[in-house]
Amino acid sequence: DTSIVVLQNFLGRLESELKSFDNNKDVDFNEEKSKNLINMIGKSLKELKIKGKFLYMPIRASITGKTHGPELPMVISILGLKNCIQRVNQTLEYIKNNK
Repeated sequence: DTSIVVLQNFLGRLESELKSFDNNKDVDFNEEKSKNLINMIGKSLKELKIKGKFLYMPIRASITGKTHGPELPMVISILGLKNCIQRVNQTLEYIKNNK
């Protein structure tokens, strides 16, 4: 399922970003950094031909619970890395338990 691939990739990148900061504290992860993160995910999944709504919708649904809304970089920067990681983990756990 492409949604799982996208979310696992997104989660891995979020966790890597969080580890790069001191003491794993929730840092200022601004919109520009969020945009770069999403672009990196898009590039890494390009070979699997996952792009557009198939890339963005699983991320948005996982972190906001909705399929439409404000720009993802803004949402990610407002929620923060730890909150996004927690929400993606919850989504992946839900998918795993409800297959």
